[in-house]
Amino acid sequence: MAKYVILSPVVTVNGVDLSDHADKATVETSFDGVEVTSFGDLFKVFLKGLGEAKFTIDFFQDFAA
Repeated sequence: MAKYVILSPVVTVNGVDLSDHADKATVETSFDGVEVTSFGDLFKVFLKGLGEAKFTIDFFQDFAA
């Protein structure tokens, strides 16, 4: 799995910037395999199909008004 480091991320929810309240963000992606094997192929052939993503963000607790 590839890992990327983003140096200046921004977390915005409904137009509110919550970047100073976020600690860590993780994005997990997965894709369906679509079989595209044709006549004459010796092995099954799969291509990347529809994907889905899951975003997980760890926030700090804040009771300030």
